[in-house]
Amino acid sequence: EGPNELILVATDRAGNETRQVITVNLDTQPPRIDLLGGSTVEWTNQPAFRVEGTLNESGTISLNGVPFQVAPDLTFSVAARLVEGPNELVLVAKDRAGNETRKTVAIHLDTETPRIRWTGLADGDWTNQTNSTITGKLSEPSKLTLNGIPVLVDSQMEFSAPATLVGGVNILTFLATDRAGNEGQYVMRLNLDQQP
Repeated sequence: EGPNELILVATDRAGNETRQVITVNLDTQPPRIDLLGGSTVEWTNQPAFRVEGTLNESGTISLNGVPFQVAPDLTFSVAARLVEGPNELVLVAKDRAGNETRKTVAIHLDTETPRIRWTGLADGDWTNQTNSTITGKLSEPSKLTLNGIPVLVDSQMEFSAPATLVGGVNILTFLATDRAGNEGQYVMRLNLDQQP
C-alpha cells in the first residue's frame, strides 16, 4: 500500500547497462464521502435541494449517474430536484486507482401543511364548562402548540389539550409544525355561557 519503487535494468550483449526507476502507487482504499450538515436532513419542504460535502482524495464523483465537478480543495456542491415523497440520491466517488464508494442520501420532500380534524368541540361551539378539553387528530406527525404552549401528541397523532375558558368568545390558536417544517395554523372560537 502506498508508493512502490520498481527498478528496471536493461543489459545489452556488450554488457552496457541502463537503469530506470518507476514509482507505482498501490491504493486499495476506497475514497471517503463526507456530507455537510444540511445534506443529512431526512425531511425538507424545499424541492430545490443541494448536496454538499467533501472527498478525502482526488477523483471523480456523480449524483444519480450524472458526473459533476469537485473543487480543488476536494469540496463539492451539487443541485438536486426532489419530487413529493421519498427521494433517493446516490453519490458515487471513484479515485485514480479505480476504487469506488457509494453513499445514499434518503430524503422526503413534504410540501403539504399538516391538518387538524377536531374530534370533540369544534370551531364556533358553545359550552358551559370553564375547564374544557379540546381533542383532535393530526394528518401527519407534527409538533403542536395551543396559544404557544406545547401540546402532547400521541403515536396515533391524536391529542387532548386542556383549555381554561372565560365568559363569551374564547380564541384558541393551534399551530402544527411537521417534520419538514411546514406550518398549519388553526383558530378555534369557543363560546362559554354559564348563565341559566
